[in-house]
Amino acid sequence: MKGKSRRKTAPIKRRKIVIAGSACFHEEAAKYKSIFEEKNHDVLACTESADAPRGWHELYTDFYNGLSQADDIFVLNLDKKGIKGYIGYETFAEMSSMVVRKINGEDINIYLHQWPDESCGCYEEIMEMAKKGWIKLLEPPCE
Repeated sequence: MKGKSRRKTAPIKRRKIVIAGSACFHEEAAKYKSIFEEKNHDVLACTESADAPRGWHELYTDFYNGLSQADDIFVLNLDKKGIKGYIGYETFAEMSSMVVRKINGEDINIYLHQWPDESCGCYEEIMEMAKKGWIKLLEPPCE
């Protein structure tokens, strides 16, 4: 094709993702898991129902093992208890572990579904992390 150049685009890097959030969001988390997998990403761990047949010890062990190997964390912070963008203490701890890895130079992405409301217990910390560029919203084309 003389006179026309074909622009090469870099392939999207396959990422290892963990989906975090309140256990009551497990059905929505399963939908996002399918979306990420359709986009050829590996979902290492995903929020599960508190009524899952596995015990808490196994749930925590599997989740944190996935978290330690993940490239990205997606926090599915839907509305709960009248709080827009609810992030509970466990989810905040999971995010914080990823922030530490990011600070230490790892190529980590931390995504939120939406910004939390000021009434969220960790609002100030989340906004400080966002100002530093450590946390961002998941863009709709990625959803």
